[in-house]
Amino acid sequence: YVFGGVTVVGETPASTTANPTLTTLTPAEECTSRNASCETCVEDVRCLYCFKDKSCKLYPKETILPGNDVCPLGEARWGPKLCWFNLKALIISMAVVAGTILVSVCCCVYCCCCRSKGNKEKYEREDAREVSRREERRQQHEMRMAERTENNDNIRRKYGLLKDGVPYQQMNNEKP
Repeated sequence: YVFGGVTVVGETPASTTANPTLTTLTPAEECTSRNASCETCVEDVRCLYCFKDKSCKLYPKETILPGNDVCPLGEARWGPKLCWFNLKALIISMAVVAGTILVSVCCCVYCCCCRSKGNKEKYEREDAREVSRREERRQQHEMRMAERTENNDNIRRKYGLLKDGVPYQQMNNEKP
């Protein structure tokens, strides 16, 4: 049986032989020994299962993707428990996810950095408008207050409560 890259020859899990014979398999031989099914093949991440010839092969580490001489991408299965997902679809879906993330990051950078300059100018214009509106309101308030004071003074004059000219008199503290 195969255990972690080491094949124990002459011993079954139930037997109790004292000196088992150990031989070390190369990774290619180990993948070839996993030809039983796709599931047993892809348990080892170094192996690639090809449905075209129904064989388990060593994944070519030298190239990023296995060439058509090893196995066509649409027929290749690789990765733990991914027999239902072919390598071509895996590559396409990973590229789509990576592209979506890249576009999202670029949009965020644009919105946060590039558009903030225009926003500063916009906020400065709004602040200037608000200051001028506040100044207009203050002037209108002062004008209304002056009109109210004038109306109150006219009413006081009419009823003799306010003498013309000086509205207040200085009080004399001297006793006559």
